[in-house]
Amino acid sequence: MNKLRRAVFTISTNQKLPWVQLLFETLQKHDHNCDIILGLVDRQSDCPYPDNCTILPVEDIGLPNQTHFLFRYNPFNLCTAVKPYYFNHLFEKGYENVIYLDSDIALFESLDQYFRLLEAEIDFVMTPHFLEPPTQRDQPNEISILQHGTFNLGFIGIHRSTTSRPLVTWWAKMLEFNCVTMIEQGAFADQKFIDLIPSFTSRYAIIRDPGANYAYWNMSRRVVTVADGKFLVNDKPLIFCHFSGFDLKQPTELSAYGSKIRPQNDAGLNALVAWYAENLTRLGAHTYVAPSYGFGQFASGTCIPEKLREIFRQSINDSSLNPFEDSLLENGSRTLEPQSPPVVGQTLSAYDMREHLLFALKELETRTHHAQSLLTENEALKSKLAGYEQQ
Repeated sequence: MNKLRRAVFTISTNQKLPWVQLLFETLQKHDHNCDIILGLVDRQSDCPYPDNCTILPVEDIGLPNQTHFLFRYNPFNLCTAVKPYYFNHLFEKGYENVIYLDSDIALFESLDQYFRLLEAEIDFVMTPHFLEPPTQRDQPNEISILQHGTFNLGFIGIHRSTTSRPLVTWWAKMLEFNCVTMIEQGAFADQKFIDLIPSFTSRYAIIRDPGANYAYWNMSRRVVTVADGKFLVNDKPLIFCHFSGFDLKQPTELSAYGSKIRPQNDAGLNALVAWYAENLTRLGAHTYVAPSYGFGQFASGTCIPEKLREIFRQSINDSSLNPFEDSLLENGSRTLEPQSPPVVGQTLSAYDMREHLLFALKELETRTHHAQSLLTENEALKSKLAGYEQQ
């Protein structure tokens, strides 16, 4: 174990291993005093896994009702749902200060300053999407960020403490069934829940450095330049860049999501994007073919439909049932009953609706009774007052 009890981890399927390799190369270049961990949310295979890291399969972190957890989410949502479980697992292994990074991030400076914050007993270190109000032309805008979350969870650092552990456990509980993208219902994977952290604890730090988590959502306000072979953002060192939405088929763009707001004559940004594309190509990302997703099929080999995962997520299920091996679930003949209380995205069953209506009626009856009592008392007081006035 690292003597400073520091760890950095990412979470990925086999699909993104060249991206993970580049992240770890940049991490090893700048940070030598932390252990590097790949949270593998997939079956291990003969893929070219990165060197000098520990591979921690998702099946080894103690998910609650593991086969059900792995079945109810698609790869994207599963990779985000297990994030707090990885934090808790690493804390239990003795790490005191842990930083998570998305696999499509590259580092250009050390993370030491963030580790030092955690070692000063700051429990949560986070980076916001915006550092100032956006302009009318900016995309995403305020409403979009409010829908997706104030903080970008491509990066988050957590210190193990008696304050943070219950909050990480709460976060994990929220994601057990609710790690979905349903903007209209206030859910966006793992991210929206962390908006509540500043309400739950004062032991947090918000990083306001423009060089931290540079990405397409803040590129209109942050100018990239190159000086002495180093990338700067608003004249400050670029710490890490989040290449969210980067597509090697469009290697001149930082992100497919932000291509419409990119200045065409931006030499610094052009150099940054070219650097990333060249290094991914060096690592064979353009020709890499990953094996099929390990949790994507029933035991028979039949692909699991996305809709079935969603229905299963919203349903009460026998904990002894292995959904990957259930032929009745596979052929659609198994009856799935909605959970109560409902999870995000679930329509209430008739029974649940009845229970909610009964509760509402009881509360209304209580309020009516209180109102009648107040009216009676009011009339009694008026009567007494009238008696005094007649004297």
